[in-house]
Amino acid sequence: MYTPTTRNNHLLGSLGTTESSITNHASIRLDLLAIGLVLRVIGETFVDVTTVNCFLCGSTRIKRTRDRRPVNYHVNRYFLKCRDCKGYSLWPKLENWEIQKLYSANYIKDIAPASSLDYESDKARFTKLERYLTSISDRGEKLYLDFGCGASADTVILAKALGFQAFGVEVAEDTRRQANLVSGCEIYSPEEVATGQHRFDIVFMGDVLEHVMDPISLLESVQKSLKAGGVLVIQGPLEGAVTLSNLFVVLKAQIFFKRPSTFPPYHVSLARKNSILRMLKIRGLTSANMEITEPYWPAPRLGSRDSLVSPSKFVLSLTKLIDVGIHRINKSYGTRFFLISKSSSF
Repeated sequence: MYTPTTRNNHLLGSLGTTESSITNHASIRLDLLAIGLVLRVIGETFVDVTTVNCFLCGSTRIKRTRDRRPVNYHVNRYFLKCRDCKGYSLWPKLENWEIQKLYSANYIKDIAPASSLDYESDKARFTKLERYLTSISDRGEKLYLDFGCGASADTVILAKALGFQAFGVEVAEDTRRQANLVSGCEIYSPEEVATGQHRFDIVFMGDVLEHVMDPISLLESVQKSLKAGGVLVIQGPLEGAVTLSNLFVVLKAQIFFKRPSTFPPYHVSLARKNSILRMLKIRGLTSANMEITEPYWPAPRLGSRDSLVSPSKFVLSLTKLIDVGIHRINKSYGTRFFLISKSSSF
């Protein structure tokens, strides 16, 4: 028999079902939001470790990071940070045609503005190399190779002037032609050197490792070009080093992360000191001496016109000036290195 009480019970049951349904829907929605948030975090920080290794040390313990801005060069690329060596690798890797385009004979001109290239283009950055080469006796019998000599072939010309039999290596054909023209020396392609048919007493790699996506394999190839007892001299930036100016770079990256940089990705492997040492160890190389320095480059000098064009430039110049001061007190603090190494198998 249908009574008001029965009706009320049905109504209350219906309301209870509706309320339960609403609660369940709300719960599901919250769960979905939570899952979405987790997936977003995972998407922001982790990559498929089965397909990507740290360029610098080979570790699979890598994650996508906001410490460096993404780079838009034909496609969006992101930096991955290694948990082991603390270095950075740019992903996805550059294609061969992109590399050829990046390192044409116009490379130095293309990375303008020239005002910010004082250190990079100044031959004074080879002072340590020149000091080492000058200390070597019997230079006329020694074969010297600059692996990544550039179109200007600065150290090929330097070694030749000091009496070495000097050679160079470059990727792009037009760069090799230009280097040969200015130096009068033979300039090989990387493939020619990788055969091991040419052997050298000294191989110099100046500002090379940061440009390559597999520096460990490159070192292996370069080792094959060394004579028994040969010496490998390496110098370059430590763009992953913990310094005040690099922390400012990290802060900018965090702020502008959603606005990818359109500057061409010349540097794809950003190392710390530990990255370089781990790489040498993997290849069985020992470092007799690793010297850390702190140049003003790439910041303009504080007080110069370039340092005043924007607040960002001013802060970078100021932090670089402080970094230079800290380096004078702590010689292990800095963003560049120079080392001389030999294979432990020699």
